Amino acid sequence: MPKANFTLNLMEQIDEIRAVLGEKKYRDSWGYECSQYCFVDVQGDEVIVMDRADHYRIYGMKMTMDGDKISVDFASATRKKTTYADFDEGADDSAPFVFEQAVSDVATYMSGQVDAANEEKATAEANYTAVKDELDEMKPKYDAYVVAEQQREAAAIEAAKDAEFRKFDQHLADSADYTALKKDRDKYTLEDIQSQCAIMFTQKNLNTNFSRKPKDGGAPLTADVFEQKPQAEVNSRYGVLPTKTN
Repeated sequence: MPKANFTLNLMEQIDEIRAVLGEKKYRDSWGYECSQYCFVDVQGDEVIVMDRADHYRIYGMKMTMDGDKISVDFASATRKKTTYADFDEGADDSAPFVFEQAVSDVATYMSGQVDAANEEKATAEANYTAVKDELDEMKPKYDAYVVAEQQREAAAIEAAKDAEFRKFDQHLADSADYTALKKDRDKYTLEDIQSQCAIMFTQKNLNTNFSRKPKDGGAPLTADVFEQKPQAEVNSRYGVLPTKTN
């Protein structure tokens, strides 16, 4: 670091330099805004950086310090090159500078992933549009079918009710309950109508048979109810059974 009147320690100075470098922004190939310069080192009165906007090439820019304030002259940026030297204790082959290539490979891979995701998204959207169009075309037909089926079922039920009433019209036409049932037919199911008609018919016939007078003018006919008063009992394998004697 150049000699200057400052009180910052080394790490604080580096943080200040990075903050100044961070003021310069650029937009990368993915569309993200980030710092243009990466801090590398300080040599004399120059700060050494890598320029992301120029394929991570190395530049040196003049740096000045006024107390603890650090200023970087971005306009003074000059291309730099790295010189590799042997260590004093022995010769080591320095690895070639491959940072830019590594970053480029990562960028290419991520770009490929983004392209694949966009292609899958486009395919999914196309498939969704095709299916939606097909459903939109089928829905009116389905709705019409449902309505027609409901109408067919309603007509079949009404026809069955008509047939049921025709069977009893000549027998129950004079019945107020039967007339009310026909009038309110929409309130009852076919099964209810069948049941009610059968009950009304049975009740009318029972009343008629029990109160019918004979042709010779005698007493009205009544139903004989068999009443058994056994005078003898028979033992059987099922218990004691009553027997009728004349």
